[in-house]
Amino acid sequence: MNFLAHIYLSGISDERMMIGNFIGDKVKGKQIEEYPADIRRGLLIHREIDSYTDTHEVTSRIKRRFQNVAGHYSGVVTDIVYDYCLAKTWEKWYNKRTLSRFSIDFYMILIKNWYCIPSEMHQFVIQFISTRRLTNYAHESGVESTLKKMHNSKESFPDISREVRKIVHEDYSEILKDFEVFFPQIKEHIREYKKKLYKTIV
Repeated sequence: MNFLAHIYLSGISDERMMIGNFIGDKVKGKQIEEYPADIRRGLLIHREIDSYTDTHEVTSRIKRRFQNVAGHYSGVVTDIVYDYCLAKTWEKWYNKRTLSRFSIDFYMILIKNWYCIPSEMHQFVIQFISTRRLTNYAHESGVESTLKKMHNSKESFPDISREVRKIVHEDYSEILKDFEVFFPQIKEHIREYKKKLYKTIV
């Protein structure tokens, strides 16, 4: 799962959990103990989402579609493709706010909680907002541009943006079928996991 799905699965009404989930990749190991309980719950949810996603049979199936062009980065590509599928079918999963409205609301949450975001992420967050990253996931061009940004920011990440876009375009119907099997399952899993967190982290 990439940013959109992580934020969505945090729970629409819990801002600080959303923030914890958003910064999850930057907070390693015992660094989690430096954060208050509400942020810490979001960090733990981030880790649980990653663990559940990475070991799911649907993820393995989708990854194989990108193996030839992405190699060991096929998991990263699959995370982005999951966000593309979620954005494309947003109203099926959440009909109280449009994706555009949801995105704007989250950008405001980022600004409101700026002091909770690791300083090394600040420049990224500015770009994240200014490029309308969340709504761009709803387009093939958004998948391509996200991968292009990853290539530009990390030399070891290959420029596979066009090849991935081509596969997404050609295989979308089959990928979507897999996503629609997987997403309700992870929603239920994280819903139950959150119940446990609220009991253990207060």
